Amino acid sequence: MKRYFTKRVTIIIALLVCSLLAPHKSFAFQVKEGAVTIVVTPCLPESYTFIPGAPSTFECLNENPDIVELPKNMPKKYDPLFSSYRMSLITKPGSTFLTFKAHFHYCSKTSRMCFQNDFKTRVTLEVKPKGSSTVFFLWDIKPKQ
Repeated sequence: MKRYFTKRVTIIIALLVCSLLAPHKSFAFQVKEGAVTIVVTPCLPESYTFIPGAPSTFECLNENPDIVELPKNMPKKYDPLFSSYRMSLITKPGSTFLTFKAHFHYCSKTSRMCFQNDFKTRVTLEVKPKGSSTVFFLWDIKPKQ
């Protein structure tokens, strides 16, 4: 019995360590110093669709405010069916992560079942002299079932 629990605890610890040390999936963009616009477009797989008029939200978190200054009053409510989410940033040389969080309502076209879930992704911004002034990010949403 003691062996059984020791094996289980060892496996759980190993899985925990692997998940903590595994690199997070992140997309990197080079942007210029100064005013930068980021345009985020969430994309569902072909067999899903966003629900028209559903109360979706979008939020951006900055891990290094010394590098990127986010707008103070970014709107949280957002309709992914009709537009991309745009935000204007002020950047300084360096590198930082932006974390995008969203809450979407969507339906499966095949099963006609509808869902609502929270999604999160990270983007790396590298601020360099020859970077872009506009970033277009197609956020590939993977529905949870």
